[in-house]
Amino acid sequence: MTVTFHNVGSHKKNWIANMSNLADRELIKQIRRHGALMSRDIDFVWNEDGDEANIFVGMFRNVGKILVCGGIRASFGPAQPEKLRDLSESPKHPSPNLPAAPE
Repeated sequence: MTVTFHNVGSHKKNWIANMSNLADRELIKQIRRHGALMSRDIDFVWNEDGDEANIFVGMFRNVGKILVCGGIRASFGPAQPEKLRDLSESPKHPSPNLPAAPE
């Protein structure tokens, strides 16, 4: 499934990754691999639909967002690219290096 990491860490890094597993350990590996966070205490708070999570450090400091194409509940089915949001034109933090959502 396609996972978009948006404004992660103090440098507000953005990237898209194809992941087969949404376990916390795998998400943290992905975040550290991109050098966005090196904290030991990284937590994820998922919304009701399971397609979006906020990334927290130290239980209260919001340091980014994760958007999942297809949601957690659909993680065993095919990815649904139409649900991937286009974050490239974010009014607060323009990110020219973030590709647009597939059509």
